[in-house]
Amino acid sequence: MAVDAGAEPLRLSVGLLEKLRAELEAELGRDVAALVSDEATLQRFFRATGGSYKESRSRLLEHAEWRAEVGPETMECSACESDPHSHYMHLIGHDKQGRPVMYSTFALAENKSLGPLVDHMIQAFELAVRAMPPGVESWVWLNDFAGFGLADCHPGLAMSFIELSGVHYPERLGQVTWRRAVRGKRSGEM
Repeated sequence: MAVDAGAEPLRLSVGLLEKLRAELEAELGRDVAALVSDEATLQRFFRATGGSYKESRSRLLEHAEWRAEVGPETMECSACESDPHSHYMHLIGHDKQGRPVMYSTFALAENKSLGPLVDHMIQAFELAVRAMPPGVESWVWLNDFAGFGLADCHPGLAMSFIELSGVHYPERLGQVTWRRAVRGKRSGEM
């Protein structure tokens, strides 16, 4: 679907918003539905599906069940609790638009195990969400590749990032910048 860059963002009407809230509550119960029923979340999921009510409803159900099971809003990285040098993805401030800025670097992260890396990522995402002032819905990620090596090439980490971002934090990554990214060699170069 082509989107006009100058067009107004996709939005659920008030009637569809209330209908979606009611359907989520009927299927999930009031407590679980409340995890995803705020207007900003409903609108973000609607935009992320290109305006598909049916798909946004389905994704919101999955997301609500995940939030109820995982409890990301209270997640703490157990690896960092036992060793503060385990990971390095932290909030460092806000940009001129008020978006939280996260900085990560491979050079300072000592724990390369997938499970703790995913927990740390969830914790960082949740901290960024809590740091958003009213009206701000996305963050900036400054990813510093200093120290990047073979141990950092875990395909599960890339897939976990894609799943978390796309399934549970859609429309949250407003900008990403890479520093000191590894350049590949062209065929025949030594």
